[in-house]
Amino acid sequence: MKISRKEFEKITKEVFDEIPEEFKKRLDNIDIVIADKPSPRFYKRRRQTLKGLLGLYRGVPLRRRGVFYSNVLSDRIILYKDNIESQCKTKDKLKEEIKDVLLHEIGHYFGLSEFELRKIEKGIE
Repeated sequence: MKISRKEFEKITKEVFDEIPEEFKKRLDNIDIVIADKPSPRFYKRRRQTLKGLLGLYRGVPLRRRGVFYSNVLSDRIILYKDNIESQCKTKDKLKEEIKDVLLHEIGHYFGLSEFELRKIEKGIE
């Protein structure tokens, strides 16, 4: 399913607005960015499939920020529009996928590892 960038941004904003305030108020110095897809250079370094990466967190996780964390560029959550769209056939599924990816990357912001997030997503204690 393909939609315009403007509509994708609108859905992303709706999803972000639905996040509980207790989490949103702890998000500091972070930008949410929408890119069509990761650069080919990124895939060379990571050896991931072209459609496998839906989002990415880049920055210093909250757990690792110390007293010297200041005057730094914003952390970024990048949503890869083309890759997310390729997973969806309906707008409802697209919104659900954006929500899953956004929450996953916010989890990384809070310091959760990929393993911890996968356990949470699967409902494993």
